[in-house]
Amino acid sequence: MDIIRGLHNLQRQHSTGCAATIGAFDGIHCGHQKILTHISVVGQQMQIPSLVITMEPLPREWLHPHDPPPRLMSLRDKLTTIARFKIQHILIIHFNTHFASITAEDFVRRYLADALGVRYLMVGSNWRFGHQRAGDYTLLQKMADQYGFTVAPAETVHLDGQRISSTRIRQTLCAGDFSLAARLLGRPYQITGLVGRGRGKGEELQAPTINLSVPRNCPPLAGVYIVEVAGVIPSQYLRGVANVGTNPTMVREGVPQLEVHLLDFKGNLYGKRVEVLFRQRIRPEKRFQTVKQLKYQIKRDIQDAQNFFDHWQDK
Repeated sequence: MDIIRGLHNLQRQHSTGCAATIGAFDGIHCGHQKILTHISVVGQQMQIPSLVITMEPLPREWLHPHDPPPRLMSLRDKLTTIARFKIQHILIIHFNTHFASITAEDFVRRYLADALGVRYLMVGSNWRFGHQRAGDYTLLQKMADQYGFTVAPAETVHLDGQRISSTRIRQTLCAGDFSLAARLLGRPYQITGLVGRGRGKGEELQAPTINLSVPRNCPPLAGVYIVEVAGVIPSQYLRGVANVGTNPTMVREGVPQLEVHLLDFKGNLYGKRVEVLFRQRIRPEKRFQTVKQLKYQIKRDIQDAQNFFDHWQDK
C-alpha cells in the first residue's frame, strides 16, 4: 500500500483516476470494513487504484483540542488494518487551520477532481465537509456531475437494531462490554504498542508487568481487565491481567499507561511490539490506603483472571 503523507506529496501518477472514500475510520469497525471492501472491489472492476482519504489529527481532535474523543486505535494500527483490504493508496491529509478554511467547492475541485482525478467516491449520506462543514451530500452529487465522477452513499450497518459507529464502540468499551465491542469491530478490541520501561513498581508488588504507553488521546478505558497478549510467542496468546490508568496508589501524578501482568510468562520483552486483547473487565481503578491492600487486591485480580480462563476453556 502506498502511503501519501500530505497533499503536497501528491504526484502526477495519483491524478490518473481512482475509486475513493473519505473518513476518520477510527477503529475500522464492521461498517468501515464494508466500505473498504466495496472500494477495493470497485477499483478492481473499473481497473483503477483504490484510495482512502483520512485526516491527521482527526477533525474532532483539532476542533476540540481540550476534550478530544478517545481514539479506538493508533494511526499505525489504522494503516495496517486498511492495508488488509487490498487498498492501494491512502492519503493522510494534515488537518490544520489552512485545510479547515478550504471551501467545500474548492475541496471537490482542487483535490477530488484535479489532484486525484476521482472517478468513483463513496461517503456517508450525512457526511459534511469544507469550511464550517458547509458541504453536504447534495452539493457533492451536484459537483460530481459537473466533474464527471460517480458518488455513492455508504450503506449504514446495524447490529441489534442500532447503527454501528465509533461513538457506540467507545460507549460499549466504557461499559466494559467487550463481547459486544468485538461484534461491532469484527474482532476483539486491542491496544498495540512497544513494551517500554515502566515505573518499576510491579516487582515491588510481586506482580511484574510489561508496560505500554497508551495511544494518543487515551483509550476509552480505565480499570483492571482480563486480557490476552499476542506477539510474545509466535501463534500463541498469553494470559494476563491489565491495568489501564495512572496507578494512583503508587504514583501521585501519573500519566495513563497500560500495564500487563502475564500469568504464565517471565522474560525481558523490552522493545517488542505486542497486541493486548481485552476480554473482560474486573473492576475500576482505585486508590488504596496502603500498599498491602493493593497487593491483596492484585492477588484477587489474578485469581479472577485464572478462573475466567479456566471457565473459558470449558466453553
